[in-house]
Amino acid sequence: MIAKAETVRISEKLVRANLDCARKSFLLMFHRNQSKSTEYGTMLDKLRSSAIERYLSGHDVNGALNLNVLSAQNNWKVGDISTNQIVSKLLATENVFFEVSRNKSKVDEVSISPVIFPVSSTLRLEDKIELAFAAHVLDQSQKTKTLSGKVVLLGGEVKTIRLVDDAAKFRPITTILNGWLSSSSDPPPVVLNKHCANCEFQHLCRPIAEREDSLSLLARIGPKELARYAKKGIFTVKQLSFLYRPRKRNRRGKTPPVKHLY
Repeated sequence: MIAKAETVRISEKLVRANLDCARKSFLLMFHRNQSKSTEYGTMLDKLRSSAIERYLSGHDVNGALNLNVLSAQNNWKVGDISTNQIVSKLLATENVFFEVSRNKSKVDEVSISPVIFPVSSTLRLEDKIELAFAAHVLDQSQKTKTLSGKVVLLGGEVKTIRLVDDAAKFRPITTILNGWLSSSSDPPPVVLNKHCANCEFQHLCRPIAEREDSLSLLARIGPKELARYAKKGIFTVKQLSFLYRPRKRNRRGKTPPVKHLY
């Protein structure tokens, strides 16, 4: 059991991390100082930084965006970018930019839309959820409704996403994160997956998985298979090994196809 810091806020980075791994989001919330960059993660960060530089080169970056005075009459104009964080109670943004755009409903006013830079060359569901959360934080701050946002991919392609009733996509995650903030609890169990190669906490989780002889050590085993074996009381590689019984092959018949067995 550990006590939770009152200054911790839920950000789009935590929401996205929870989509990859529950334990990763927990460690980011309360043990971020124990993170350790990987070579693969460093490479992705460089690619992301390059994508950000290319996008910002075509816009004016005016730093902090004052939501209370945003209007067509001040120094902000359509196309300007703000790089400041937005905080609303227990919610906050970390790596989200905000772009000033023309308000389609009111011609004489401008509005703000979030812009994110994922480390991928294709649009993913995780990108839409991250963008929806950033828009929600923005809405809570300025008491308005954000209708769209932008996803800038590594290749420079810009995807404009409509945001309509997207809160349901991230609300289950924020409920979990709020529960961790409001009470003391142990971190989620270690379950290795394909995202571990890019995780800054793999040096903490991998030794635990090896010590526990976790089934997730097996390559390509997914959550459905893990749940199926858990119902049978099988949680370790050693336990699973006792299930293997090689079948005798019929010499006269055709050779049956080899089925993959974990």
